Amino acid sequence: MLQELIISNFVLIDEISLVFSPQLTVFSGETGAGKSIMLDALELLCGGKAEKNAFRDAQKPLKVQGLFRIPKDSGLWQDLEGLGVSVEDGDENLILKRELSPQGKNRCFINADMVRVQDLKKVSGWLINIHSQHETHSLLDHKSHPDFFYALGGNELNSLLLAYRARFEEFRTLWQKKQTMDARRREIIREKDRLSLEVEEISSLKLVVGEEEELAFRHRALVNSQDIAIKISNMQTFMDASTEGSLSYQFALMKRDARGLSLMDPRSAGISEMLEQIEMQFEELRSRLQDYEDIASSNSEYDLESVESRMAQIESIKRKYGPDILAVLELERENAETIFALMREEKDLDSLDHILPAKARDLYSDALALTKLKEQAKLRVEEEVSLCLSRLAMPDARLDIRFVKRESSLDVLVDDKMVSLGSDGLESVEFYLKSNSGQPAYPLAKIASGGEISRVMLAFKRVFAAVQPSQTLIFDEIDTGIGGETAHRLAEIVQEISSLRQSVVITHLAQMALPADRHYRVDKMVEESKTVSRVVLLNQMERKQELKRMLGLSSEDIPDETLNRMLQKFGKPIFEVERR
Repeated sequence: MLQELIISNFVLIDEISLVFSPQLTVFSGETGAGKSIMLDALELLCGGKAEKNAFRDAQKPLKVQGLFRIPKDSGLWQDLEGLGVSVEDGDENLILKRELSPQGKNRCFINADMVRVQDLKKVSGWLINIHSQHETHSLLDHKSHPDFFYALGGNELNSLLLAYRARFEEFRTLWQKKQTMDARRREIIREKDRLSLEVEEISSLKLVVGEEEELAFRHRALVNSQDIAIKISNMQTFMDASTEGSLSYQFALMKRDARGLSLMDPRSAGISEMLEQIEMQFEELRSRLQDYEDIASSNSEYDLESVESRMAQIESIKRKYGPDILAVLELERENAETIFALMREEKDLDSLDHILPAKARDLYSDALALTKLKEQAKLRVEEEVSLCLSRLAMPDARLDIRFVKRESSLDVLVDDKMVSLGSDGLESVEFYLKSNSGQPAYPLAKIASGGEISRVMLAFKRVFAAVQPSQTLIFDEIDTGIGGETAHRLAEIVQEISSLRQSVVITHLAQMALPADRHYRVDKMVEESKTVSRVVLLNQMERKQELKRMLGLSSEDIPDETLNRMLQKFGKPIFEVERR
């Protein structure tokens, strides 16, 4: 529950610290005094948007801080751990803080840890539920009715609903996939055919990396084959020892003379050794020339036309698929992988024909279980809300919760039967209200009376307080269009709610302030030429004067005994009677 709220530099407030009763705290004051500033500050603390004119002093930051006490068995602590917020064992206190600078900087804290605004919103959902005039107006939109109904339905219904919605979204994705399955199949077939043709075209050429260079060498050799043959023949003639005048013949003569020289003069022995080394190189040259002759003669296996045809094929495939053979082969590999992935996707699409019927049956079974809980919640909520409305001077009013089909439903075949499944199950919810006996029920969205719609919302809150985890309920302008005896009954219900959940009420009706356990008055005044709001915790004497003001009577017009009788109806301490 909310224990303390600190507000700094916000609208008409310099700085205030408010302490709240565990049960019912009331704020009253003249119209325009700034009572709703507390509500605006709480909405800001809960992650709401700040207006540009929210800063009282445009040079200072705006700060809102709330101290809460949360039971250790609350599920909120698990959420805090998930957000990485440090929590001390045994400590039930939780601090939420938000600070905004005039330059637009936004800082949010939970305890000492900085968090995101959305984290603040998530956590505040456990802590505070704000009933404002805007929320009451949302009852006039039938699209909001399911949210109200599920909030009133209890934990079991909400847990099953969350689980169902997760499974429904999974099913919807598969269902939508199946709707486009035939078109996708055609796309897959076209893509596979195209890629397969490319792969077949590339594969048929049996390309080899480096083949282009080899073909270029072979092509040049074939073009120059006659010249090559002549040059080889000439070189072989020079190396033929039997041919007079050849290099080999002349070299043999040199070796003969060198041997004779060495016999005549031993000092010439080095010349013979050098000639022997030259002879070894000469023989290696002869061997290499023979090898090259063999290579050159192998060109005869190819003809120039076939080589040029192969080169033209390679150039053609490169123009289509890549700058070189390596790129073409890489494309072939990628296409093969894509074809495999498409085949796998095609298989998955085929499997939907078998998966979807089974999932539809399971989802339909879950929807039936959800409907059963909805029907139980419907009877309970109708009875409790209608009973509350009768206490609010609507004795013949009856809430009628109707199950309707929404446009977003999916028409699904389940065991040869067509059923409509939506994110809410087999049906969504719309509220109808029968205000008077003998009249039919009309859509709640058609109700024009602000007083009636306010009472319906309060009745919802009465049911809500018993089933929802929010620790603190904030009521602003719930007394719109209400007065007289109905206002007393409204106050009784608010008191009942405060016995279940901490409640804070902003009101201008004395009847609503009577059951308060803590009563603040908001005053607007001018200080140093600036308008400010002051929030005063009322003592007994001040509270008595404020209640009389709210009744529109002076102290002389209404005796203390009358106020005391009104207070006794709510079990509150009475005032000391002034004797005249």
